[in-house]
Amino acid sequence: MQIEAARETAKHWCDAWNRRDLDAIMTHYAEDAEFSSPTIVKRWGIADGWLRGKDKLRENFAVGVDAPGLRFDLIDVVTGVNAMCIIYRRESGAIVTDTIELDADGKAKRIIACYGEPVSPYKVMVDDNFNYMDEDDRSEYGTFSTAEEALDACRQLVDESLLAQYREGETADQLFERYTSFGQDPFVVASWGAANVEFSAWTYARGRARELAAPGAEGLQQRRNILARKSALGER
Repeated sequence: MQIEAARETAKHWCDAWNRRDLDAIMTHYAEDAEFSSPTIVKRWGIADGWLRGKDKLRENFAVGVDAPGLRFDLIDVVTGVNAMCIIYRRESGAIVTDTIELDADGKAKRIIACYGEPVSPYKVMVDDNFNYMDEDDRSEYGTFSTAEEALDACRQLVDESLLAQYREGETADQLFERYTSFGQDPFVVASWGAANVEFSAWTYARGRARELAAPGAEGLQQRRNILARKSALGER
């Protein structure tokens, strides 16, 4: 199978799962298809992990499409002689590979699914600006299931760091300068297969410094908002 055709097939297959469209999923399988997966052992108690025949596969997939939060994110496709392997990430964060032998019509006739351990695809790491880029002083803040959750954590860390450095009556430039000397510098690391996430703590901090150091009630409210959110997060 040519790689472009394989990618198109894999995209269609993943999209069908994400739509929970069982009929569309089954168009990819031969009538005499054989399928092996750890889910078969768990779901049906079949010790060798094999289901044989398209009807059996359909019965199995009918359970699978009802999985809470179902999501197949295509990572890559590789091809062989009358074969292809689809590499994708499940909603749990687990990396899965479906190694597929194809029949003369390009339908899947023998499939072996292998599962990795569930893992959060995004990790927030924190550098200390006082020891900037010193990996010995780098720490892990937490792992997150979505890029937006990771970015939100980074923004909150910078907000709290700016608030800790704030001095009454100072300018935004003074606050930003102290942050770049002593504050926290979080960033996002994407695991294999997850989209890269760009976050510049310094760029974000420069804009937030202007808001936090604003005169009067405006700046005071911004600082109170950070404290309120910190308290709410601490109560979860």
